[in-house]
Amino acid sequence: MELVTGKKPIEPEFGESRDIIHWVSSKMCTKEGAMEVLDKQISWNPMKEEMVQVLRIAIRCTCSNPTLRPTMNEAVQLLIEAQPCKPDATGSSFKLKD
Repeated sequence: MELVTGKKPIEPEFGESRDIIHWVSSKMCTKEGAMEVLDKQISWNPMKEEMVQVLRIAIRCTCSNPTLRPTMNEAVQLLIEAQPCKPDATGSSFKLKD
């Protein structure tokens, strides 16, 4: 969540007794809210939807009920599926998957 939002785990804007998990979870209910939590320094990125997918995975991984959290293998698979780019042949830049 910190990487995609650019926020620290606890910040004054989250409100009293609230952390990044609760802040992101409360905003993800609407598309506007989801876009609002993205790091402003990278929100120009054409992969906003993938960034939102990563936040949804993070919410699942931080669920208060441990039985509802994905296993590490499941989390890795979800992240792989959310990642739309792969390095080109030179390894120096990225291109969209075929």
